[in-house]
Formats: sequence, C-alpha cells, structure tokens
Amino acid sequence: MEGKAESASVRETMNSPDQLWPLLEDFFSLHKWVTTIDTCYGVEGVSGEPGCVRYCAGARSSADGSEDVFTDWALEKLLATDPVNKSFTYEIVDCNNVGFKSLAATMKLTAVRDAEEEDGCGMS
Repeated sequence: MEGKAESASVRETMNSPDQLWPLLEDFFSLHKWVTTIDTCYGVEGVSGEPGCVRYCAGARSSADGSEDVFTDWALEKLLATDPVNKSFTYEIVDCNNVGFKSLAATMKLTAVRDAEEEDGCGMS
C-alpha cells in the first residue's frame, strides 16, 4: 500500500454490539446492512474466515444528470477478524471505481450510550 489514510465514521443504532456482530461477522452479507449495495456474495473461501473474498456491487445514477445507470463493484478480501473486539479488517483487491489503487479498512463495533442514557452500538 503506497499511503495510509484514516477515516472515522460512526453510525449508531439501539442494538448492542453482541446483537449486531453476527451480521458483520458474515463477510458475504454486506448487502443486508449497506443500502447502496445491491448484491454481495462469496467468490472464494468461507465467509468470516481470513482469506475469503467477496464480490460487492451497487448501481448508481450518472453524476451528469442523465438517465444513465452505472454499476460500481469491488472484490474485497478479509484479512483478519476479531470476534472478541467485534472488528474485522479487509482490503479491496480489485474494483472499477476510479481513484482506488488500494484500500485496507477496519470496521469495529463499539458500545455507546445516547443522551437519554440508552445503550446502543456505534460502528467505525
């Protein structure tokens, strides 16, 4: 990887990390929790085991306002999983998105408490 960029993005839900982990642990289920992904399936290995590869794709409208529709896709490889800390690390190994030469990212679930003192979960 030529450079390293870090990004923090947190999305909160009222579910606990223990409740959400089975969904994230299934590496081939991205389309079930990311609304912009239309399809996601395994192309190599067993879901949740390091080394497995998933194909993910989603349609998007043209940025120029035309009625053209494009499909963005990526092949992503699971590098590591940590069920105790509710996290996994993956890398994009191939894609049709302009601008990505390589990308590795870690997704992590964390317990959060909102302003009303209700427990929930954040993902970063």
